[in-house]
Amino acid sequence: MPFRTLRELTNVSQVKPGGVVTITFDPGPKYHAALLKLKDITLAQITEMRLKVNSEVVHRYSGTELDILNRLRGFQAYSGGAATTGFLRVPFDRPKLRQRVLEEDGGINTGQMDPNTGDMITVMKLEIQLASGAYSPEVVKASAFQSVGTNEGPGTIRRIMSTTRNAQGAGRITWSDFEVPSAKFMSVASIVMIPDANNITEVEVFRKQDSVFLADSDENDYLLNDGDGGRQAIAGVFPILWDLEGYGGNVLSIASVRNDGTLVALSQGDYRVKCQVDGAMQVTMLMEYLGRLK
Repeated sequence: MPFRTLRELTNVSQVKPGGVVTITFDPGPKYHAALLKLKDITLAQITEMRLKVNSEVVHRYSGTELDILNRLRGFQAYSGGAATTGFLRVPFDRPKLRQRVLEEDGGINTGQMDPNTGDMITVMKLEIQLASGAYSPEVVKASAFQSVGTNEGPGTIRRIMSTTRNAQGAGRITWSDFEVPSAKFMSVASIVMIPDANNITEVEVFRKQDSVFLADSDENDYLLNDGDGGRQAIAGVFPILWDLEGYGGNVLSIASVRNDGTLVALSQGDYRVKCQVDGAMQVTMLMEYLGRLK
């Protein structure tokens, strides 16, 4: 596998309260993660982070949501804040899998043309929206883990999107209004649910008529903490990590490509999440998909 380097990113825009910090990545390498050293910035003051490839936003989450994703995978929690400095990791790879080739499958392979389609990632930017209450924010340093770009073109794109759903009260509720399966959305790698009040006590996931996941919150937390994939449960968060044990090939397939190149996809609503909740709540859902650039 290619040798990874850690290099400083020097193209960082001005940082100011209420503004957008833009970090631009030079095309050519394959980028595995960014590491941000931040000062005088709390997680709550990072209202949104957007990773853009070409003109598309492929990651969208808040600072708090990214920190939850990192902690679930066993990374350190962000420790920065008012008058203090902390490090925030932004993974592009699929973190902590048993096989490096699958882990790096989600890396952002820039400046490399797909020999079959001609597709290529020519622009890669990370945008950080700061709240106006950030007193004296500073990006002390921005770095990236990177390796030499590979010749397969963009490869697999890991898309992470933050959306919200509502439950009006205690009971069982079903959500199925997710992304339409397509070449961009070929599999679901994880679903992380964060209620703003009360608790999600049980979750069942269906692919068509098949139940592919069923666990209550205690059982799910036990599996996260007990597995050897380095995952960690977080109080009040209900994650469904298909790669729980570190097996990167274990994803929920919602679309595939035949040998003749035609796409076979489920319909919207064919994959569903049923939750048992003990009260009214707004649920932030962090959906992680794997697919193609186009």
